[in-house]
Amino acid sequence: TAAVQELGSQVVDKLEEMKAQAAEERERIQDLNESLTGQLESQALRHAELQNDSEQFQKALHEAQQEVQRQIAEHQVTKDLLQTCRQELAQTKRKVAGSEAVEKELADLRKGPSKANAAVSACPTR
Repeated sequence: TAAVQELGSQVVDKLEEMKAQAAEERERIQDLNESLTGQLESQALRHAELQNDSEQFQKALHEAQQEVQRQIAEHQVTKDLLQTCRQELAQTKRKVAGSEAVEKELADLRKGPSKANAAVSACPTR
């Protein structure tokens, strides 16, 4: 019976040792679980921040593309207006050149009769 009691005592000691090891293992697993949960939450927050940054970047990129398109359109309007101005300037130059030629002819015609009258006056009369 002493051997049975000794064996029983050893079994109880072994069980308590295993129980203590199980409690330590449970605590270690709980700590690891909490650590992993914290890491997952941190990663989820970082992912949300990156997603937000990505959305803001996409929005800024879209706005920049729209601004570039607006400036291209504005440049085209300016280019078209400049072309129209050049055409009008060329037409105006032609009109001015034509007008100057007409004025010269008029001036020549005005001088013409005076010369003719002077020549007639210079002729001897009978």
